[in-house]
Amino acid sequence: MAAALTPRVKVPGEKTPLHKVVSECFKGWLDDRSAREQPVAGYGEQEFRGYLTCGLLCFRFTRAGCTRCTQTFVVAFSCKARGVCPSCNGRHMARDGRASCRSRHPAGARAAVVISVPKRLRGMLADRPQAVAALTKIFLDEIARLLYALAGLPPDADTPRAARPRLGGISSLHRFGSALNHHVHRHACVTDGVFMPPIDGAGSDTAPVFRPARPITQLHLAALTERVRRRVIRWFRRSRLLDAAGESPRGRERAVSSSSRRLSSSIA
Repeated sequence: MAAALTPRVKVPGEKTPLHKVVSECFKGWLDDRSAREQPVAGYGEQEFRGYLTCGLLCFRFTRAGCTRCTQTFVVAFSCKARGVCPSCNGRHMARDGRASCRSRHPAGARAAVVISVPKRLRGMLADRPQAVAALTKIFLDEIARLLYALAGLPPDADTPRAARPRLGGISSLHRFGSALNHHVHRHACVTDGVFMPPIDGAGSDTAPVFRPARPITQLHLAALTERVRRRVIRWFRRSRLLDAAGESPRGRERAVSSSSRRLSSSIA
């Protein structure tokens, strides 16, 4: 007698409000953007299409069985995306978070930081990867600089790169705010200290030594914010992205001044 085939869906995604809204409005949204000659980026369309098929047996599934009780069941494939699908995104976050804490962050020695720029500059981050890369580099460089100092390790340009202390951390780019508004910003979870590389001759299997930093005060945060503010504004001006936005010289100076004041309170 054949074993019973028991359907098992990973997540009943088609029953959620989000799936209903996307399935009903997705095609109309694509048509509207095409009509306005502002087509949706390929990766964005792919994310939504993958979400609409995630966890549904009618699209893709695999069959598994138990060798002892002969029971068999089917499991729907997931989209494995990181953008729209809450189930797959949550699984990625949990897995990457566990791996990060085990491999990069000593227990109880982590700090969460966020970088956000004024509204006038957020649109430039949305479609310019080079601006996001520059913002990330500046942000993490200045955090590392602060932690080096608090760990009693001032930077030394003469020290070989391989022998310099290292910052452990992981960062992620968020493109929306809590109200689903368009808000490009970056989150980072970094070690509350630095790792010292093994000394010469210690062998490649020797683990780096973690050196904790002193507690970060409001004065330290104020100095960090000021350095990040200056470097970010300098990069945008040097890259002429403010000019590309159609600002007049006088208006551009007001934008830079406004950006400076608002960026100074964006790091927490």
